[in-house]
Amino acid sequence: MRMRMPEIGTPQREPEIFTPREPLTTSPEQPDRGEDPKEPKKD
Repeated sequence: MRMRMPEIGTPQREPEIFTPREPLTTSPEQPDRGEDPKEPKKD
C-alpha cells in the first residue's frame, strides 16, 4: 500500500509530463504568435 501512494500522487511526474506537452509559450504571457503585448509593433 505504501508503494501505491507515491505512484498515484507523483507530484514530480506531473510537471515533467505537463512541460513538454503544453509549453509556457502557449500562455497569454508569452504568446507564440509573435505578438508581444509588452512590445506592440502594430503601433
